[in-house]
Amino acid sequence: MAPTRPGPRGVLLTALVLLSMTVIPAIAQPRVGVPGAPLPFDPAVLRGSLHNGIQYYIARNAEPAGQAQVLLAVRVGSVLEEDDQRGFARFVARMAFRSTARLSEQQIADYLASIGVSEVPGQSVQTGFDASVLHLDIPTGSPDALQTGIEMLGEWAFAITFPPDAVERERALILDASGSDGGIDDSQLAALFGGSRYADRQPAGLREVVEHATPEQLAAFHERWYQPDLMAFIAVGDFDPEAVESAMREHLAPAAQGADGDAGARRRDRTRWPAIAIPDHPEPRVSLLADADAGAAHLTLYRKLEADTGADLPAYRKLLVQRLIAAMINARLAARQQADQPFLSAAVGRNRLTREVDVAIATARAEPGGVERGLSALLAELRRVQVHGFSDAEVAREKAALTRSVEDAYETRDRRPSHVLAEEYLRHFLEAGPYPGIERERELHRLLLPEITPEELHQWAVRNMPSGSSANTVLLVTEPAQDDPAARETLLRDQLIAAAALEVEPYAGTVAGGGAAPLLAVQPAGGSIAAERHVLEIDARRWTLSNGITVIAKHTALGDEVLFHASSPGGSSLLADADFVPALTSATVIAGSGAGPHDSGALDELLADKQVTVTPYIAELFEGFSGSAAPQDLETLFQLIYLYATRPRVDGRFYAQYESQLRAQAEQRESRPEAAFSDTLRIALSQGHFRARPVTPAILEELDLERAVQVYADRFADFSDGTFLFVGAFDWQELRSLAETYLAALPTGARPGQWRGGGVGPPPGRRGRARSSGGMSVSTRRRA
Repeated sequence: MAPTRPGPRGVLLTALVLLSMTVIPAIAQPRVGVPGAPLPFDPAVLRGSLHNGIQYYIARNAEPAGQAQVLLAVRVGSVLEEDDQRGFARFVARMAFRSTARLSEQQIADYLASIGVSEVPGQSVQTGFDASVLHLDIPTGSPDALQTGIEMLGEWAFAITFPPDAVERERALILDASGSDGGIDDSQLAALFGGSRYADRQPAGLREVVEHATPEQLAAFHERWYQPDLMAFIAVGDFDPEAVESAMREHLAPAAQGADGDAGARRRDRTRWPAIAIPDHPEPRVSLLADADAGAAHLTLYRKLEADTGADLPAYRKLLVQRLIAAMINARLAARQQADQPFLSAAVGRNRLTREVDVAIATARAEPGGVERGLSALLAELRRVQVHGFSDAEVAREKAALTRSVEDAYETRDRRPSHVLAEEYLRHFLEAGPYPGIERERELHRLLLPEITPEELHQWAVRNMPSGSSANTVLLVTEPAQDDPAARETLLRDQLIAAAALEVEPYAGTVAGGGAAPLLAVQPAGGSIAAERHVLEIDARRWTLSNGITVIAKHTALGDEVLFHASSPGGSSLLADADFVPALTSATVIAGSGAGPHDSGALDELLADKQVTVTPYIAELFEGFSGSAAPQDLETLFQLIYLYATRPRVDGRFYAQYESQLRAQAEQRESRPEAAFSDTLRIALSQGHFRARPVTPAILEELDLERAVQVYADRFADFSDGTFLFVGAFDWQELRSLAETYLAALPTGARPGQWRGGGVGPPPGRRGRARSSGGMSVSTRRRA
């Protein structure tokens, strides 16, 4: 797995992705073909069109076993609603779970309960601007469950009905949920979509329209838009594809019956979508939104572009270019985050906004009050790309990482979850694009990556990446509180325009020699295996190293990954109460600071083309490590273990950022009823124990960087009682050599290490009142 760069998208971006019913491509899957002609589609997928116009995608996939995901996608969203229909697209889609021509509400409910669906239609219906999707997770162990599910999708496609009593029940649920469905603020929609129809077509609709919608109006909307040529049937799971195809043809394209023919059998004139243009604007737009529950400030910079189309070789080459550019900019943003902390996280990407418009996106999450500073840093890095482009070393590193990524996808192709594949087929239906399968994708990477030059990447970034002053640029900001929003909008707009004149230096990577610096400059002296035996019960080997460490290893032929977990008894149970809060943060501080001589940014660059994860931890009763690696990166895993154990790094800037995040989370928790409930419960169950206190701003006054570092050093100073477990597709001789070189070199001592009970336990008898806390978020994972 390539490094996971910091930088989750903001709340608004997430909402837009859901509302537009698109999925950002992860690894697109095209194929080498004739230039100018569409690349052939993945041969592992049964794909085509029924005689009535419905498209279909059917694929066998055994992850998870005994399950199938079945979808009906319809190109019908809120943008198709008239003024007096706002909310109809969602209302109609949800009515699929109420009544159809052949299935009563009770029959539908009984079937859904039989397959484990308890909350509908909220969890099984998605409605966006341009599409609606109805989906079911169906167990395939029962011979009838899948057949019935496909029959139900056929009913949803053509035979949803609108009995008045069922409409009233669904109306009540929709109105009850209004205001809690995560819609985008109207002012931000106006900034993003201008005077277009999208600007006033929230998928949630208008409450007053939903309140007065009649069954006849809903039925008319369904009849008008639920047309076969706007639909796709998608089924992925642990089943016989031919049997699913046969059931699909029976229920979604039946033979014509009677004078007029069955509704599902008719192929009507192709449905014409209205032309919906989004007006251009030469000057950047800014929209601010105050959200007291936001916790942090979220800023997202959009650049609207013509939608990428095409499914041929050049289209796939463009996808590779986009992926390389995003990876390089995200690496720079991660390094900038560590260097001077202008934002909590940041990232760039590209997404489909509407049927005809893409958006290049740069997003950041900042401390409250830190929008201007975060935006300044974001604009500076985007300007740096525009002016200076990318270095040869950066391009080579990300090409290597991308190659490793596709190789990993190929090796794990049989372990991809069905819902991931279903989302990719859905994206193809909604957006098209190349998709020939992972086998061909490997060929394309080998063919195209060597041809892509730094200059090409530079020119493409200039034309397509967000920048403050480019036409059709929109900045949306959500923050906990605002003072004088009109003045701040003007200030931020001026900041965007001024970005075109920023003077920036070429990017200087954090790794000397463009990534040539070794992770571990000098190998440790190591040790030896003092004793070994075969553990017959689990067919594993047990080694006792010369420093006392125990290694238990089991080889498996499944997959191409090695998993490990290491533990030494003690944990925070051996620490004084005064050190408990510092102990909770210590491993996070070390993991977030880098390793050995490498800060976090340099470490990310060094591990860019590796598939390795190492996580130090200090739990209540144990301390140790966990993680995984591709077999070819196993030595890197051992080197990281050695560095985290013997040369832990402390970055005061990272600690300050981490402490600020904890304080913001603690302050936000105090206003949430569910947090108060969990706090009450935990305190009652622990009898008010000191180490089970709620995480409050007052508790965080006990944070202490110096003590956190001392606690880490103390708990990782003696591995003589440690046990390392390895499972996976490793080479025995290599594992043996690495254990002797790195694990046998870990520090040991003679201190007692057995954990001890802390006295935390439930109260006797019954209690009628409780008070407690959720735990502090102390993720200590280092991904690489």
